[in-house]
Amino acid sequence: MRALRTPVGLFLLAAGIPFLLCFTFFVVSQRRALLTEPEAYIAQLKRDGHAPYMIFLSTWKHFLVRDAMCREAATVVIGSSRVREIDANLTGTSTCNVYVDGLAAQGFARVASELPPAPAGDARVVYVGIDHFWLWIDRDPLSRVEIRLLDTSRGLWRMWAALRPLRYFTIADLLEAIRRVRQMDRRFEDHNNVWYADGHLFHPRYYALKRAGQHRAVDRRAAEESATELFGDVRVHDANVRALESGLRALHDKGYAVRAFWNPVSPAHIASARRRFPRLFDESIVMVDRLARDLPLQRYVPAMETLDPTRFGCTDRDYADATHADLDCLHRLFATIFPDTVRSTAMGRPDRVARALGDGRERRSAARDTASEITDGKRAAAADRDLRRARVSRRET
Repeated sequence: MRALRTPVGLFLLAAGIPFLLCFTFFVVSQRRALLTEPEAYIAQLKRDGHAPYMIFLSTWKHFLVRDAMCREAATVVIGSSRVREIDANLTGTSTCNVYVDGLAAQGFARVASELPPAPAGDARVVYVGIDHFWLWIDRDPLSRVEIRLLDTSRGLWRMWAALRPLRYFTIADLLEAIRRVRQMDRRFEDHNNVWYADGHLFHPRYYALKRAGQHRAVDRRAAEESATELFGDVRVHDANVRALESGLRALHDKGYAVRAFWNPVSPAHIASARRRFPRLFDESIVMVDRLARDLPLQRYVPAMETLDPTRFGCTDRDYADATHADLDCLHRLFATIFPDTVRSTAMGRPDRVARALGDGRERRSAARDTASEITDGKRAAAADRDLRRARVSRRET
């Protein structure tokens, strides 16, 4: 007790108790995202169709590639967050999207090795979205520690998962948790992110605002910052080039028809990166182009065709940020580059987004109606009796 009365002890006590309370609130409020087991999360998505929260992304996708959802899908999409919105409406067939934020060549090679072989005689396609940073980011987003804990002891995994936020927990995370708690019952179109059973992500609020005419264009400052973040003080690693090659070959050897393309980014980002880092920007493209010539790909779409989205009709309103083309832009890409895939008409993407927003509202309305029918059954029966009496009375008069 005397130690607590010292200045250092009092300081630690004054700082530690508020932090502990805040961290506890964060873990409890975000327990679904932190503590839901991958198999349970996949089952929930299949049952409910979508969820407004996500478990650890790379872990989810590690289990998803082994699930029937992926094993039976006619199309697989692999890439970074830039392919996160691709689904069956773009590919034209059942789709499994195993995107992972920040996925680069090393992680791609691992995903390719984990993907089950295509059944003999079954024509399955893999779309691989390539980014410049694939050639220099040398980390794999998958946590080997988490996978080992999930395989050995779920109890230990829960303890580890509850403590994992200590690595990144800040006041911004606390404020975001508070905001989510306050808006827990908001409308479908008010959610920023919604994840689906096939692995893809949808942004209801972004598209609701866009349909309402509200959209913030990518400015020069955002383009400069994104170029610095991705191209500044880096170089191409030979190991990444080898990983990209091995991953593409592995997919072919497993019986997949591989279609590789460069993910589109905003023209402002391209201009900034090309102006400030011209050698690295062009060298990466040349190396992948050269590599693709010697690989057994069904199709390779060079950067000159898809990197700049204005080539297939995207405008300043079609970018979520400097490095992410939105669903409308991706639709135009597939309609132009892979015209045999898109289910809807070439310019039908706004209708598809509207349907997605409408479907979300209908699902929430249906859920409310079902609950109302259960809890207010007697009231509904009474109303039905009153209606029948009114009809009899009208006939009598």
